[in-house]
Amino acid sequence: MAVPEYERHLFDQAELFWQTLRTYDNYNDRNTFFAVGEDIPVDEILEDYEVFTWRGYEFYILPAKGHTLGSSALIVTIDGRRVAFTGDLMATGGKLYQLHAMEYHYGGMEGVLFTLQSIQALAKQWIEAGYPSHGEPITAVAADIDKLQRRLMDCVKLGRGMRVAGVNSIPEPLFLPESKFIPISRHLLWGGDWTCSNFYVILSDSGKAMFVDYGHAFLPHMHISADHDGLETMRFVEHHLDELREDYGVTEFDLVVPTHIHDDHTCGIPFLQRHHDTKCWALEQVGQVLADPMAWASTPCTFNKPIRIDRWLGDGERFKWEEYEFEIYFAPGQTEFHSVYAGTIDDRRVAFTGDNYFLADVLRNKGNPEAAMSVMSKALVLTPDSHDLHRLQGVLYQILEQNDKALASYGQARQLKPDDAETLLALSGFLEKASKLDQAAEAVAEGLDVAPGNFGLNLIAAKLAYRAGEVDKALVILDAMTADDETPL
Repeated sequence: MAVPEYERHLFDQAELFWQTLRTYDNYNDRNTFFAVGEDIPVDEILEDYEVFTWRGYEFYILPAKGHTLGSSALIVTIDGRRVAFTGDLMATGGKLYQLHAMEYHYGGMEGVLFTLQSIQALAKQWIEAGYPSHGEPITAVAADIDKLQRRLMDCVKLGRGMRVAGVNSIPEPLFLPESKFIPISRHLLWGGDWTCSNFYVILSDSGKAMFVDYGHAFLPHMHISADHDGLETMRFVEHHLDELREDYGVTEFDLVVPTHIHDDHTCGIPFLQRHHDTKCWALEQVGQVLADPMAWASTPCTFNKPIRIDRWLGDGERFKWEEYEFEIYFAPGQTEFHSVYAGTIDDRRVAFTGDNYFLADVLRNKGNPEAAMSVMSKALVLTPDSHDLHRLQGVLYQILEQNDKALASYGQARQLKPDDAETLLALSGFLEKASKLDQAAEAVAEGLDVAPGNFGLNLIAAKLAYRAGEVDKALVILDAMTADDETPL
């Protein structure tokens, strides 16, 4: 019996799981209620991103979080064909097996986010067929993944009660279906305000990369609230590494220097070490906990997997990595086991302060929109050809009710990437709200030429038809939007 690493307790500790499961006042809606009732002995563990061998077949274990937290996809070559056993991640036709399984925490739809990440990872495996746990085989793999991603994004765009990423004030379509780095300067990247906890990447001209912390891509991966089962441990899912290779030319994930011990900043480091032989340098006070978490288990927010410390740094020590020089200091604050370190990057003196100092709210509504605009403007000075940043700047100008500037930002984004459906969606939505209906209709038409199935563009087209008194036309558009799914809008 070989079982997924993060569901082992639901097999060999099933009876204990049920004995300790919360029954009343329960806000955990996960599918663990379908676990077996009696213990089943486990012989092998299917570890994430590893290979499990059985009678000459080599199964690559790809995390397939979505239907359940611990789900995995098993990818193997059989009779010369590369196939995947996908569990209940998806069904043929680009559909979910169960929509209700997406609700992990009461009132949340975190499973939508997890499924998006999992099907994107599956798409990169270039399999010829998928074999789900329910339903017919998936033969049009790439097309079905694309179709499911678009449908999941339609759920994301519902907003409000359908929040999926744990960030309450940033519209999720701005950073989903796949979040990207925000360049702070030529050699310094930020994971973005939508990551679970800030992490940064320093780029060397040698092609190497240095990570300042490396935690989860999104907050819901933490599972520290009602959606946590007491017997499980935190599961890390790889993120942003392909972007570093493909968009920034990174050839080696060389080093990570954690600012402090907390799991939301360190849970990705064991993955980097195991699969990319990444070195870890740490302040002595920080490294002692990371290297032996069992000895420090009573310390809050400690990740369970040990981290190899390749270089121990002292308080006030100067250290060099590639063309950069830093100095690191012991800085207890949010936790006793905390450091800060500083260096010069792209002619600017910067400090990495971990969780001792927060200025991540600039892109959130609860922060200062003027400060957000300042950050965005500086990013555009550094990366003036980023159409995404111009589009986001247009959104911020809308928040500030500076409509002329919003229109100019959207125009700049269109000049850089004329056929970008998301820019045309944002522009048409802005024009419709501003009652510039003719211009909105033109933008919608251009967008639908590029992406005829875009849910948001079709929805705006229906609204424009309704506002023009063309009710029948609006209903035709709405009917066409739901024809494939047979789901009433």
